[in-house]
This record gives sequence, C-alpha cells and structure tokens, in this order.
Amino acid sequence: MWGTFECFSNIRLSVTPSGNFSVFYPVIYIIVLESIQLSGLVATHLSDWANWQYMHWLVIGLLIVVWFCVFFLTRPFRVAKKMPLYGIDWTGALLWTLVLFAIVFVCIYGEYYDWLDSPLIRGCLVTAVVATLININRMCTLRHPYIDPQVLTYRHFPTILFLFLMLCLFLTTSSVLQETFMRSILRYDMLNAVSLNWCVFAGILAGAGIVFYRQAVLHKGYKLLITVGFILIVVYQYYMYFLIHPNLNIESLYFPNFLKGIGHGVLYISLTIYIAKTVPFKHFFQGLCVLSFIRTSIATPLGTAILNRWLKYMEQENIGLLSQNMDQVKEWAPDVSLRQLYDAVSQQTLLTSLKELFGAVCIVGTIFLIFLLSQKFWRKLHSHVRRTPRALKRLKPLRHAKLRMSHHRTSLF
Repeated sequence: MWGTFECFSNIRLSVTPSGNFSVFYPVIYIIVLESIQLSGLVATHLSDWANWQYMHWLVIGLLIVVWFCVFFLTRPFRVAKKMPLYGIDWTGALLWTLVLFAIVFVCIYGEYYDWLDSPLIRGCLVTAVVATLININRMCTLRHPYIDPQVLTYRHFPTILFLFLMLCLFLTTSSVLQETFMRSILRYDMLNAVSLNWCVFAGILAGAGIVFYRQAVLHKGYKLLITVGFILIVVYQYYMYFLIHPNLNIESLYFPNFLKGIGHGVLYISLTIYIAKTVPFKHFFQGLCVLSFIRTSIATPLGTAILNRWLKYMEQENIGLLSQNMDQVKEWAPDVSLRQLYDAVSQQTLLTSLKELFGAVCIVGTIFLIFLLSQKFWRKLHSHVRRTPRALKRLKPLRHAKLRMSHHRTSLF
C-alpha cells in the first residue's frame, strides 16, 4: 500500500496537470481494481499450469523490470528541499497498527480458535480496545497526533466511512457465498470459478467510465452515483438469491457479476473523489489513512467472518430441520447407501443455508437503500423543524403589536 500510494502520487500531475481528482481517481482505480481481478486470474491459471509459487516469481520479475525502467529511464529531480520526518507521532502509528492487526487477526482466526472461548482471541480484543483508548487520549492531548481528531469533524466524512463499510460488507457475499455455491454445489473447478473475474473486470471499467463522464465531463454531483451504485450492489444480491439452483449454468452468473462490477467501480471511485473534495489538503492524507482503516484493513475480514459464522450457524440449524424425521423405523431410500444419503442431505442443507443467507442480505440491503433514499426527506423535515421555533419567535412580536393596536382602537371608541 505504501509503494502504491507513492507511485500514484508521483504521476498525478502527469495524468491531470490541473490536479483534478475527478480525472485522476477514475484512471488510478481502473489500474488498482482491474489489477486485483487480473491477479486472481493469473494466479489461478499459473497454479493450475505449474505451481502457486510461480505467481510470486512472476511478481518479483515484474517488479525488477519496473525498477530497472525507473533507474535507467528517469532522472533524479527534487521539487523542494528534503523535509525531515520530525513531529510525526510514530508511537501513534504503532498503536493504530496494533489495533488493526488485532482486529484482523480476530476476524481471520476467530473461527479456528473458537472465538471468545480462546484466551488468544480475548487477549486480542482487549489489546484492540486498550490501544484504541490510548490513541483517543493521544488524539485529544498531543499537539500533532498521528490522526488529528478534526479529520472526523468534517462534513460527510463519517458518512463516507459508513458507506465504505457497507460497500465492503456487501461485496463479501461474492467472495464467501458465491464461491461456496460455485465450488460446493455447482462443483466448478478453479478455472471456471475465476473466469467470472472477466465480468467483474468489464463492470469496473464501465463504472469508472460512468464516474468520469458524470464528474469530469458533466460536472454533476455525487448523490446519484452513490445511490445507483448501491442499487446495483443490492440488485446483485437479489439476482443471486433467485439464481441459486443445483443445476445452474455458469453463463447465468455473468450478468449479476457485471452489475456488481459496475456498482463496485462507481462507489469506490465516487466516494474517494467525495473525500478528496470534502477534506482540506491539511488533513487530506490523514483522511485517506482513516479511510484505508475501513476499506483496506477491517471491513473485508469483518464481513467474511460474519458471513462464515452466520453460514455455519444456519447449516447446523437446517441439517437438524431437514433430517429430523429420518430414523431407522422408516426406510427412506432402500436403493441409496447411507453415505449417498448423507451427501444429499448435506448438499441440500448448504443450498438452503446459502439461499436464506442471500435473502437476509437482500433484506438488509433493502432497508439500507430505503434509509439512503429517504435521507433527503429527513433532511428537509429536520430543517423545517429547526426553522419552526424561529418562525414562532418572529411571529410573537407581530402578535403583540396587533393586540396593542386592537386595544388602542377599542379605547378610542
């Protein structure tokens, strides 16, 4: 992440000499998000062709080529003098790193260590809480903390963090539920399963083009982009809910993954541009750091842990419901072995659990969309309620004046 940030920061003015983020971020995130899809494709094909270690050798070779290109084709040029790294809260950086490591460790290894029954998981949670409290204290007391508390006070910044969290949580359904469905129910191999990355690749490219056209060409706002992006993500969940079937062909998954790619690209780019134009340059890099806490570190492992735990719970419940009437008194399948019967029940249990879980995600997504679409109405209602007492206060002097005038007229007569 450090190297990626440094490389892209240096080519920003080459992409857009005016420094327009509406041009810069669509171009950059085409490279970033599409590289994620391509790396999955290349790694899977290399693993199938030879060995998974070849992917590491390929990346090392490409990095060496890039390093030689930079070394021989560019010249050292410094715009300003060297700035010493004084006044940076390195202790705060280590504490925030400890918090992120502890949370990610709990999300990844919580199932393996049996969650709170493990002293290691409990220790990580206590460490994360204590380190967070120390960081909050340092934010409020130090002159130059690693994360300035003023970053969180900018308008819409907490809302954008919440939207990024919801985006990453919704996207984990494809990496957990869809992959489980394709490998355990449809029995697709790795090459067929990873071929859907091409649909997501095309969707992200289309989403980046939509954001670029609306922001850089039309100079329109963000709300429509954010709304449409989340609608496409929720439509993907509904698509998968109705597509779950043990005899589904892989072509049926092309379109929903394309829609998911469009929503992913639109939201990722538009929300990042929104932060770039909301947070001033003084706290811009700290804002990106806090944003990376959510979208790069915590959100995806958290969503994966929640879905895996929820899926395991549903499987345990459904296997009891599906097999509760099976006993040795009644002969259910005389021509089927016990092993085949168990496999059939297990497959049906997983199929039912996946459908229920996609349905639950659809319900959560629908409630979230209703909340998102009703924000304008609630904002108008809130402003109207705030204006009402002021209007009443303005009307009171007029009412008293009218009463005095009427009293004066009656006294004249």
